[in-house]
Amino acid sequence: MLIDVFKEEEILNRLLEVFESNEKIAPTHWGNCETVQVEYNRQEIIEKVILEQRVSEVHLYRDKTVH
Repeated sequence: MLIDVFKEEEILNRLLEVFESNEKIAPTHWGNCETVQVEYNRQEIIEKVILEQRVSEVHLYRDKTVH
């Protein structure tokens, strides 16, 4: 079980890195449904999804247009 948690955290970190690594798609907000948007905070996402297991889906948003 503990191994699964570490693997899930590693996968989530890698996915978030993909978005964060490109300034054109880097998220500025996130939420656990389409109607919730809070300031993007990677550590908060990991805590809610992996450690607290309170969030089953993550929506990433960007408030800047892509040029």
